[in-house]
Parts: sequence; structure tokens; C-alpha cells
Amino acid sequence: RYLDAFPNELPNRTDINERALNTNAPQNLNDDNASARLDQQLTSKHSLNLRYAFTSQILDAFQLVAGQNPDTTTRAHTAQISWAFLKSAQTSLLTTAMFDRVGSLLVPEPNAVGPQVNFTNVITTLGPGSNIPIDRAQNRFRYGTAMKQTKGRHNWYAGFDYSRRQLNGTEASSTRGNLYFRNDLGRTVMENFLLGIPSRFSGSVGSIHRGFRGHEFASFIGDDF
Repeated sequence: RYLDAFPNELPNRTDINERALNTNAPQNLNDDNASARLDQQLTSKHSLNLRYAFTSQILDAFQLVAGQNPDTTTRAHTAQISWAFLKSAQTSLLTTAMFDRVGSLLVPEPNAVGPQVNFTNVITTLGPGSNIPIDRAQNRFRYGTAMKQTKGRHNWYAGFDYSRRQLNGTEASSTRGNLYFRNDLGRTVMENFLLGIPSRFSGSVGSIHRGFRGHEFASFIGDDF
């Protein structure tokens, strides 16, 4: 099964290395996008803006060897509401609340052999990387207010911004395990591979859930004149 993961082609760049193969593999990417926006003038001084956007991306990754790259599904949502207040011709206020969510799922492609198999760079590693699979969701709540005032030759502006970030998911190194074939026991890497005798196996156990929280604050004040 490990041998079948490699292309059934002979090396064609032996001028670089006796095992070098320059070949191709297809990759399919599907993108879907949708968005909506509403602008409403409530009164002569008040206006409201609503916006929503959605993006879905599914990547069927290229595989020069079976299981080399993970297949990826990404979905993103953005929702925003803004209120603008025009107090006078000289003074205006804008307040915005926004929610962003990005979900990412990276999984081994169906033909992946299972563990990551390393051949000490003699031939290509059978992957994907040891940190796959990854199932991650990030939420960001953001609030901001900005004010602008014109006085004579001066345009004063000030504001603040606050955001809260949540990151949840499952992610860890070596959950699928890692096999290492080396020049060992009096044999070469390839001899040990064909005999099925790895030099090392490593893996991880335990909870792979992760949850992080973060807060960001920003403020500004300035003048154009």
C-alpha cells in the first residue's frame, strides 16, 4: 500500500537525482460567495447600514503522491451593522458592530496511508503533515465608534475599537503517528522500507481540544489642518 502511494512512473530527471520525477497532478477548487447589503436613511440625521457576506471554499488538493496534501473546507461569515449620526454639518458620529466567523477543516485525503511516513529526504514523505487533521473555528466580535468634528481649519477625529476573539477546535501534533525509515541496522533507507523495518515510531495521546480567548483594545485621536 505504501509503494502504491507513489506514481507508477519512472524517474525522468535523473540529471538532478536518480529518483527525481517531474510530474503533474490535478487540483480542484470550488468557491461560493453570497452577500447582501441594506442602506436605510432613517431621518435627516440618522442612517443605518446592514451587511452580510458568506464564503464557502472546498479544496480537493493535488497529490503528487497519495495523501501528500490535506483536503480543506473553509467557511466564513461576516455580519455588520453601522449607525451614522450627523449632528450638524461640522460634527458626525459613526458606530459599528461586527461579527466574523471562520471555520477551517483540514483532513487527510482518502488515499492517505494513515501515519506520516518519513524517508529521511531520500524520497518524498508520505503525508500529510503530522498536525493534520485540524478542525478549527474562530469567532471575532468587534465594536467601534468614531467621531469627526470640523472647526475652522481643523478636522478633529477620535475613536476607539474593542474586539474579542474566540478560537476553538481540535489540533495536535502526531495524532496519526509518524514512521521514520533511516540508514540503520546496516541497511539503507530504501532497504529498511522494503523490509518494513522502521527505525522509529512516534505518536501522541490525550485531549486535542484547544480553546483560546483574547481581547484587543485600540483608541486614536488626531487632527487634519
